[in-house]
Amino acid sequence: MFPISRLSERNADATYGPVGGFSYGVTSDIFVGLSAKMLSRESLVHQFTVREFVEKQDTLDKYITDELRKSSSAFGVDAGVIYKFAQDSRFRPSVGLSAMNIGDLNFGDAGKIPMTINAGVSANPQIPYFRSLVLGMDYVDVANNYSQDKDMWKRLRYGGELQLFDILPAEMSVRAGMYEGSPTLGADLRLLTFMVSYVKYSEEVGAYAGQDKDERQIVQVTFGW
Repeated sequence: MFPISRLSERNADATYGPVGGFSYGVTSDIFVGLSAKMLSRESLVHQFTVREFVEKQDTLDKYITDELRKSSSAFGVDAGVIYKFAQDSRFRPSVGLSAMNIGDLNFGDAGKIPMTINAGVSANPQIPYFRSLVLGMDYVDVANNYSQDKDMWKRLRYGGELQLFDILPAEMSVRAGMYEGSPTLGADLRLLTFMVSYVKYSEEVGAYAGQDKDERQIVQVTFGW
């Protein structure tokens, strides 16, 4: 007889679909936004055993796609509000609140993306020599709807963007901060219709910040006018 020990575990999903939205200035200080999305999701969450691989070796692809893979669609709505106050002060602060996936995105057998309430603060202080500086801090999922993840430091994100210059032929910005307990770095450079962007960050795949970070680097090149 073959043992029923675990040989491999897979936990993967792909979510895709169109998203549309708009924002509106209620007053000169208050702005609201609303978006809608129709998303499709394909999910595979399974622990394979030695017996499965032997018994399904001739039809493994069909077994995965027809029996183990789960597919479904869901409609979702997001909403948010930003309040800019004391705009005559040196720091020109703002506060924001958003609700993502209102009512949850329920994909049936393919899983669920719970609704999250997110809050943030930012400042846009006036500084000499450079064009602008934006400082921000966000706390994601204030109500702890992600039951499997309650670590405060993983939900806290903060950082800043310094725009060095923005003139007709060129523009450059640099960014730095903390995301899910790990540092992030980034930069944008535009020369006429050519733009290159770079970002380095870590996605925390563990239950708490610093447990099991997955470091990523992205370079994006864009042409446009």
